[in-house]
Amino acid sequence: MGAFGAIALCSGQSLAGPLTVGAGLIGAAGGNFQSKPDLVGAEPDVNPGFGGLTIGGGFLLDARLFNLVGLEVDIIRSSDHGTGSVTFNGFKNDVTIGQGAWHFPILAKVTFPSPLIAPEVFIGPEIVSPSKASVSVDPSTFAGAFAQTADTYVMLTFGGGIEIKLPLPILDLRIPITVRGSYAPGVSSKFADRTPTVFPVVTYRSEWQYAVNGTLGAALYF
Repeated sequence: MGAFGAIALCSGQSLAGPLTVGAGLIGAAGGNFQSKPDLVGAEPDVNPGFGGLTIGGGFLLDARLFNLVGLEVDIIRSSDHGTGSVTFNGFKNDVTIGQGAWHFPILAKVTFPSPLIAPEVFIGPEIVSPSKASVSVDPSTFAGAFAQTADTYVMLTFGGGIEIKLPLPILDLRIPITVRGSYAPGVSSKFADRTPTVFPVVTYRSEWQYAVNGTLGAALYF
């Protein structure tokens, strides 16, 4: 009974305020990927799929009812690149595609009340707005044979983590740590869609099909 009462008291304290608003900083690091597209007929095997690192940071805004259900909106600027190996004219080329991009995750989430470490889960759309795309090739002998392009796209982002509430006497400072997975349903698996031109220059679309990220933040709540 004593333990039950302590849990009830802690939960009651967590649910004390109807609306809590937080703002802070967030960093993200992980990977982004494209699978190898499906080939049909005589389509050339010049798109191997790509994978590489993404890293960035920005701001988070969080509004929460009863410290339980809420909406988090992040503004993250990141570098999203990936590499694949292409054999061209008998030579292996390591082609890197990607770009800087603005990411805007809009996440509906549930945070389970706890006085110190609160688990959370979330899901929602993530709007990705790429900057001008660029391609690099190693070795650079056939660099002029490759190009890339990218448009704004939307991913479905989901995941979970914990929120650590620091035991400070005045400030309500919390440290969110999450793992996020993202999938872009609008990115086609067809070679013709992912490689819009082949001759005279092989052009790749560099909207990322999948992403996995870890995030670490710090936010003040009011």
